[in-house]
Amino acid sequence: MVEGSIGCPGRAQEECGGQRGAEDSLLTAIGLNPNSPSAHYWYCSLLASQGRFDESREQGRISLELDPLSPIVNGNAARCLCHARFYDEAIELSLKSLEIAPDFFFTFWVLGIAYGQSGRIEQGIEHLRKAASMSGILPMRADLGVALAMAGQTGEANEMLDDFEEQSKHRYVSPLCIAKMYIGLWEIPLALEWLEKAYDDRSIGLMWLGTEPVFDTIRSEPVFQDISRRI
Repeated sequence: MVEGSIGCPGRAQEECGGQRGAEDSLLTAIGLNPNSPSAHYWYCSLLASQGRFDESREQGRISLELDPLSPIVNGNAARCLCHARFYDEAIELSLKSLEIAPDFFFTFWVLGIAYGQSGRIEQGIEHLRKAASMSGILPMRADLGVALAMAGQTGEANEMLDDFEEQSKHRYVSPLCIAKMYIGLWEIPLALEWLEKAYDDRSIGLMWLGTEPVFDTIRSEPVFQDISRRI
């Protein structure tokens, strides 16, 4: 069983001295214990964050073979498929995962992203609402806000955004969450402003900047490209 919660290649990179260091550490771990689902799980995430999708897919397959009943292993493999834009595969795997753990919020989150990014926005909102309600995790609420904005439900999306900005005055809120919501609302200058704040903040989620689908609409922006180069 994979220990810990949501896989975060950014955390691994910080702890291991960058992408190269993180990859070397994971390859060493796999060499020492090829049957460790945890090592393959983390490597799947790291490769997906780098856009090395074929390799990521293979690591996801191996992690699933080693621990097929783990909800987080299933969820992580599906999440990485989303980053590769294999949305139908991500949905299929996530639906199977719900048979194992019907109340696992992470699976609803991945389903919400996969449905929303593949054009099935109402199904996406439905699953993201479940994920946000069950977990209370702010990045999942932010993804719900993005989906609402994409669906034209800008009133609720703006209310969520206002709440995030108000909370940020009193507690830590990742600037990346707010940047994403501005992308959904098509407020691109504000999205880029908050993305710059996320860079200054060293937001862990920036490690997914190169592959996360929500950023596709602003990849041609010079500010986005500059931030990407600096990461």
